[in-house]
Amino acid sequence: MVAKQFTKGEQKRKMKTPKKDITNHVIGNFTVISYADEGKWKVKCICGLVFNIKKGSLVRSKSCGCKTKKHRRILHNQSRTVTYVVWNNIKSRVLNKHHPRYVRYKEKGITICEKWLNFEGFLEDMGKKPSENHIFSRLDSSKGYYKNNCNWINKKK
Repeated sequence: MVAKQFTKGEQKRKMKTPKKDITNHVIGNFTVISYADEGKWKVKCICGLVFNIKKGSLVRSKSCGCKTKKHRRILHNQSRTVTYVVWNNIKSRVLNKHHPRYVRYKEKGITICEKWLNFEGFLEDMGKKPSENHIFSRLDSSKGYYKNNCNWINKKK
């Protein structure tokens, strides 16, 4: 078998790797999973869809399309609720390197369970915020965000 000969330009394109690793970054409504190839990143949208996207498109895109009014109603119709905001803030503190509290959470080893990377998974486990008097809490603050370590507690008690 004869190996194919590449020109210098073809070799550069084939060998291209990212200058900066953005794995685990949260960019808009996407969580970056890994570098795919040819300038594309494997990402997970907040709706749960996993796909490859170019970095430039990743920065400009709002979502995979799920944030349009039609799709938002079909998915969960919760994106403007307090419960959704709580979930989004949890994800940001744990996954977004630019969040003010990220370093503190990273140093303590605080993580979020994979099921909760998707809002529907969080909602299934924790339910909606029961009332204005409730806050979301970890039972053991040295452990991460997962079903058996979190609950809604009544701050008025």
